[in-house]
Amino acid sequence: MSMQRIFLCIVLAMVVSGAVQADTLYLRNGSTLQGNFLRFENGQFVFQLTSGGDRDRGRVLRFPVKDVIRLVSDRDADGTLSKTPPTTPVPGAGSVFDSSPLLDVRLTNDWINSNIAVVQGQRIRVEANGTVRLEGRDNSSPSGINRRDPNAPLPDESAGALIASIGNDLNSPIILIGRSKEFVADRDGILYFTVNYWETANASGSYQVRVQTERRAGSPTRPPVTSSTPFACGMPYRITMTEGGYNGVWTRRGNSNEYEAVWTRGRQQINGVLSITTQGNRIYIKRLQSTDNQLCEYEGIVSADGVTINGTYRCSGVTNLAWQGRAECN
Repeated sequence: MSMQRIFLCIVLAMVVSGAVQADTLYLRNGSTLQGNFLRFENGQFVFQLTSGGDRDRGRVLRFPVKDVIRLVSDRDADGTLSKTPPTTPVPGAGSVFDSSPLLDVRLTNDWINSNIAVVQGQRIRVEANGTVRLEGRDNSSPSGINRRDPNAPLPDESAGALIASIGNDLNSPIILIGRSKEFVADRDGILYFTVNYWETANASGSYQVRVQTERRAGSPTRPPVTSSTPFACGMPYRITMTEGGYNGVWTRRGNSNEYEAVWTRGRQQINGVLSITTQGNRIYIKRLQSTDNQLCEYEGIVSADGVTINGTYRCSGVTNLAWQGRAECN
């Protein structure tokens, strides 16, 4: 019998034995609620509060199974109070989670590729902190600020909140993360993150995001982190390149898809910030900032060696300029 079926049997037994008078519900966000467990309905605990202020007592709340650690009922099968309350475990509560390296999520024109692969049915935990400054004026935490952005990916949720998606398909549901969330993957794919805001100009700061993935049966001890890039070592630590007589060095910012760029030609130096995304064996690059005010766009093809890049770029209306690069691992 599956854990889910066993769990439902336990809950049904509690319901049939009579009204519960002294129940404690332990939630994954750290909250502990006192009240009456009423029923289990449509995959949710239906719970009536008996604790808290006058406005809270008597409220009936619903909690999905994934948000509950355990339910403790202080009564025996005959309806009398028990001195040693039994514990009802929640399915999956004993699962092992593997933690991935800290991810730096900034507000850019592109979603941030975490390089973390998940599979359908896998549980994922995300925790975030840090601050992003929106349009140079509003400081936002991963929970967002108290207003909406009608052009944001989730226009009805808090502007500036941390959001995620599995895969880069436009049809993939967008998941509101905030400061923390546990959810179950509805498909296979790579996790992407961004900030729930449209305007990227004058944005600064970042969210530091920790992802934990449920260890699947037969999986290795480390999380299933794979590369969805054409490079031999995932997103490279550094790319050295040449373009139009300039020599460039692009250095990755943490685990993000942004790179600090420096171009030199003789005694002349240009500094900038790039955003890099990939699709298949192609690489797409945008200059987000540049001291010469040239916001160029690059395209390239990564060779079969996973290191060599050849492509073209355009700046200020001039197109089909050639560039070459070489990826370097850590």
